[in-house]
Amino acid sequence: MRRRIRTWSRGSQGGRPPAFDKEAYTRRNVVECCFNRLKQQALDGEEFGRELVESGDVL
Repeated sequence: MRRRIRTWSRGSQGGRPPAFDKEAYTRRNVVECCFNRLKQQALDGEEFGRELVESGDVL
């Protein structure tokens, strides 16, 4: 049984839209990576703080 591909969401040809701008995509990717790094650092700091509290090292 073949699965139907939803071509209506990708245009008549499928794949990337015809107005794809590689430079804009690259910039968006850089920004997204920066946000992901910030989120990860926040989670790491939160985990470190939780470890200090649980160990009783925090006054």
